[in-house]
Amino acid sequence: SSFRLRSSYSELSDCGQFVYYPLHVPGDMALTLRTPHLLDQLALVDFICRSVPHTHTVVFKEHPAMVGAIDSSRVLALLNKHDNLKLLRPSTNNYEVLKKTDLVVSINSKSGAEALLLNKQVIVLGDAFYTQCPLIQHVENLKDLPQAIANNLGGRRIVRTQEATQRYFAKVWEHTVAGELYVVDDHSVNNFTQGMLEALEGHE
Repeated sequence: SSFRLRSSYSELSDCGQFVYYPLHVPGDMALTLRTPHLLDQLALVDFICRSVPHTHTVVFKEHPAMVGAIDSSRVLALLNKHDNLKLLRPSTNNYEVLKKTDLVVSINSKSGAEALLLNKQVIVLGDAFYTQCPLIQHVENLKDLPQAIANNLGGRRIVRTQEATQRYFAKVWEHTVAGELYVVDDHSVNNFTQGMLEALEGHE
């Protein structure tokens, strides 16, 4: 799939004004368990393309952990269908993409939180740790997404201060415990286990 798509990649400098959708890892429990109604991400990309104003393109990129796992035939069909859709190289630095985008639409990717730190507009569709954050917009029903996109790109965007953003992430940090998801040595596993036990004890 990666080989088939390599001639269809766009450069970030050629994307103009854009809305960014970072692809999630396919089959991850963040989708299958927490947001099963949005499991078909390419269908969501298609809907976003039909929802953005003509002033913007839609940019998407494979997750670093899923390069080649995407259905290249469907991606190529989407690129042929929508002239306002751009696929970035998987190696494109996500931070650079976030700095240039006008709006991030995410299911529950941490890219939404990273975009918030960069003072970008953020729409979250699923169950993320920042879903209830008052500094972003949570859209529960897809039928409301086109209007939410219009609001976030227009005069009804959320206005926030750096102080408010810092306060929110300070609270997140206070409720965070140590643990590294992709490191399975004894130290990391023990940290994870202890953190989860302490969290469960706090909810008894």
